[in-house]
Amino acid sequence: MGLYDVVAAAQGGRCFYNLGRRLQIDEVRASRVAWHLMRALRPSFESWLSRPGGGYLLLESLGEDGFERVLHETAGFTDSRIRDRGYRLVSQWIASAPLDARELALAESASNLPRETLMRSLPWVAALMMGAVHRLADKPLRLTLERLRGKRFAEHVATPYLALLKELSTSDRQQRPVAAGGRLDSIVARLAGTRLSGQAVRA
Repeated sequence: MGLYDVVAAAQGGRCFYNLGRRLQIDEVRASRVAWHLMRALRPSFESWLSRPGGGYLLLESLGEDGFERVLHETAGFTDSRIRDRGYRLVSQWIASAPLDARELALAESASNLPRETLMRSLPWVAALMMGAVHRLADKPLRLTLERLRGKRFAEHVATPYLALLKELSTSDRQQRPVAAGGRLDSIVARLAGTRLSGQAVRA
């Protein structure tokens, strides 16, 4: 299952309907907008992940920013805290690499919305992407945490992100940076390789 598929199934399968209400377009157009904007953001996201310290920033964001809530709550699209965190994240991604201009143009064509409106919706789409990463990364990160702290700890920690970040930081301080960095590099590579979707969406 890819990021787009996780988002499509969110909020009881009504995520795109709810996103459409936010954008004042129908569900079908909202699904196409999400598809193309995710593709537009993808190069920036991958570049952000691959930069020095990107893996640590990812774990910190997954642990602290609450993006997973937007997958569960319809009110996520009116939550100014999620929007502001999404703005910050998009700014970081775009600073690392530009948006895919072709996909942005396709989103504009598929939605009949002005470019300005689409740019304002990017924080919500980024939040949805991070919510999907949060869901897909939980199991593999718990397995990594299990190797560091044991199965019982990994199973009972609320979320693995900050716990793993703490363990890796401790490993660094204990002069084991190669092992810690190797584990984190593996995690980042796995997340960067996550498919956007198993099924294309036609505009």
